[in-house]
Amino acid sequence: MTSADRPSATIVPERSGGTHFPCLDAYRGIGMTMVLLNHAAYSTGFILRDAPINTALAPLIARLDISVPMFFVMSAFLLYRPFVKAALSDRDPLPTRTFYRRRALRLLPAYWFALAALGILVGLQIASWLGWISNVFFLQAIGVPAEVCDDRGQCHVAYGITQAWSLGVEATFYLLLPLYGSLMARLGRTRNVAGKVAVQLGGLAVVYLAGTAFRAFVVMTDPTWAEQSLLWLPMFLDLFALGMALAVISAGLAEGHVLPRGARWLADHPLACWLIAGLIFLAVTRMPYPAQPFGLRDSNGYSDYLPRQFAYGLASVIWLWPAIFGDQTQGILRRVLSSRPLVYLGAVSLSFYLWHLVIIEKVKEWTTPGFDVILERARNPRPGNTLDAVGTFTGSYWKVVVISWVLSFLIASVLFRFIELPFLRLKDEPLRAVFRRRRTP
Repeated sequence: MTSADRPSATIVPERSGGTHFPCLDAYRGIGMTMVLLNHAAYSTGFILRDAPINTALAPLIARLDISVPMFFVMSAFLLYRPFVKAALSDRDPLPTRTFYRRRALRLLPAYWFALAALGILVGLQIASWLGWISNVFFLQAIGVPAEVCDDRGQCHVAYGITQAWSLGVEATFYLLLPLYGSLMARLGRTRNVAGKVAVQLGGLAVVYLAGTAFRAFVVMTDPTWAEQSLLWLPMFLDLFALGMALAVISAGLAEGHVLPRGARWLADHPLACWLIAGLIFLAVTRMPYPAQPFGLRDSNGYSDYLPRQFAYGLASVIWLWPAIFGDQTQGILRRVLSSRPLVYLGAVSLSFYLWHLVIIEKVKEWTTPGFDVILERARNPRPGNTLDAVGTFTGSYWKVVVISWVLSFLIASVLFRFIELPFLRLKDEPLRAVFRRRRTP
């Protein structure tokens, strides 16, 4: 039984070029949990405390932001693979309009609902109407300087839903991907399959180097817009290039290519892939971690961003390798990853991601004694006492993590059922057909 034939635990399974990769859904669920662990650690101040358990675990938890590069690599693989398959077999790719519609149905209903609901329920600190328009259409991802403000009136360029920056990067990638796919197909049109694969990989090498060069420029020159660049696609082009390269290799296998012996060995030994990726992750934890999630520099002004992101990309590729290559029905790890609970966690991961940070803040408020006093001092710090302004970074980390995860999962499950799923079921049929069906008695 191949991965394409195997029954899926997903209600609306994601397919890439006609093939379902059953283990990849679980990576979404694992990744969203890693994001929550990381954000809760910064929010509660766990990262900065001097207790022995904090000192031991803080470097590990601080580096769980590897989940975001993993998402970028996985997304690029799944979305680019159909374009490569079409190019290698000289077929027309998915129509651009259809691709954009599917991506919009996947992303926008959950995001727009969260933006509206959180704006009403908690009052997102978006500075202006331009800021709201920018948040609705991810305009920060293309450089529009939309600001959000805190309770003390301090403003900076960001999203109203802070973590939506990664969705803005994804949305920009969506817009450009069909254009890039068309260009690569045209460049390789007169070549045989091996030549087309070479053209594809050559183009992605250029993209990878361009992304790395842009990141190096930002880190080394520290321009005034350095922080804003963390919201832009060019800062992460190398990660997307890695995922797209995996797509080229995977599509090449469908055309008769064979993996090199070492790559086949990795595909046949999923636990070894996880072990190697884990060792790279542990090596990264030896670097000083940033003062804020996904930051460019640590508290001493030192930047390890270039080697860190290189290591994140490498670890992500190796970590994802057994979920892309090899017999997806073989091995204990693959059976666990394709189990219904983990697949379901992946299905609800988008709404989980959108809501978890606000939920962390609310749980911290509910479970921290005297939090109202702490919050008031942060809003109006006492003269000469700068610690008042950061006093809200407090709370019981483990209590916040457990309660926030449960609440985020429950809310995400409801929203997936009633907000996301109705739109996901429309992704494979034209909207006009849906309207026509509804009018039919």
